[in-house]
Parts: sequence; structure tokens; C-alpha cells
Amino acid sequence: MNKRRHQRIEVQNVVANLSDGVDFFSGTVNDVSRAGMLLADIPKELHDWGKSCQ
Repeated sequence: MNKRRHQRIEVQNVVANLSDGVDFFSGTVNDVSRAGMLLADIPKELHDWGKSCQ
């Protein structure tokens, strides 16, 4: 079920730079809304580091 409050707009050819506090990574932006954005193609290293900090 979709409970989003804000409309999402698909975008193409947009890249966002991310940081884990040590390194920088690039991810592809799939869609955006007033509340955020959906990132894809984020490197596995960033995912693993985030899990260890929780």
C-alpha cells in the first residue's frame, strides 16, 4: 500500500554524492518529492558501514 503524503516525480540522469563521514560515493536518483529522494546504485561499502552504526 502506498502511504506517501507527497507526490513523487521520476527524474533521469541525476546523480547525488553521498558521504559516510570518511569517503564520498555517487548514487543515481530515481525520483524526488518534497520530503526526499529515492537513491539507487549506492555502493555496498556504504550500506555495510551504516548497518554497523545502528
